Parts: sequence; C-alpha cells; structure tokens
Amino acid sequence: MTFRCPYTEICRAQALREFAEIPDLAALFTQRLQCGERDPQKAHRCATILGLAEQEFPTLGYFVQTQRRESDIPQRLFAQQVGMTVQELRDLELNKLDLRKLSITLIEHLAIALNVSAEYLKMLARFTTQAGNPRQGTVFARTILVETQSKEQR
Repeated sequence: MTFRCPYTEICRAQALREFAEIPDLAALFTQRLQCGERDPQKAHRCATILGLAEQEFPTLGYFVQTQRRESDIPQRLFAQQVGMTVQELRDLELNKLDLRKLSITLIEHLAIALNVSAEYLKMLARFTTQAGNPRQGTVFARTILVETQSKEQR
C-alpha cells in the first residue's frame, strides 16, 4: 500500500500562487514537488508547521471574477477573449458552472487572459469541484482532502 501525502496539492497550489510572477520558477517547482513524508501523522504535522493544514483557497469562479474586475475588463469583452458566452462566464463566476466540463484549452485561455498559471487554475477548479460548487467564494482544502481520502478508503 502506497501512502500519498494529502497536502501535496495544497503545497503545490500555495507555491504556484506565490510564484505567479516568476513562471519559470513555478514550472520548476511543479516538476520537483513531492512530499517525502510516508506517514499520515508526519504529513499532517509537516502541513501544520507550514501553515497548510487549514489552507483556504478561492473558488475558481470567485478568483476569475475578482481578477477580471481588478483588471477592469467587462464581462462581454472577457468572455470573447477566452472563448465563452457571457452567460457561461456569469455561471462560472457564480460557481454555477459544472467545472468538470471545462476544457483544458478554456482553462489555458483563462490563465492567459488573467496572467496567472494554468496549473493554479486547474487546482482551484479541482478544489471547487471537490467542495461541490459552493456558492461562497472560498473553500477549505484540508476538509476537502480529508473527505476525499476517507471516500477512497471505503
């Protein structure tokens, strides 16, 4: 039985957020990230020390909306830039869109338009999907990963 650290995704997402302005460093980090902990208790202790055990992330929709508004881009123009309809963009921003149906190409277009890492957007999509497309703007990654782990163990 192989143990996989449940905090690896959180570590990666946090690092990608911090390295957003240095894409080469983010790419290198993504390639090399592996948690060396082989024990669940040690992995949790490591995540707690790093401040990742209770990590909060924005939902994909909330992140897209806030970044678009900070860039002062109207919904209609942004939707055209990324290849979506205005209604699809609204649904995405309100977390009503089923993120499992988002194509990799669309996520990459969103990343380019927002000037962020596509990997970070993929992780936000995964966290948001695992949380059940919540209406609020944030999700707690620890809760999601613990629930996912318990379902796999059943």
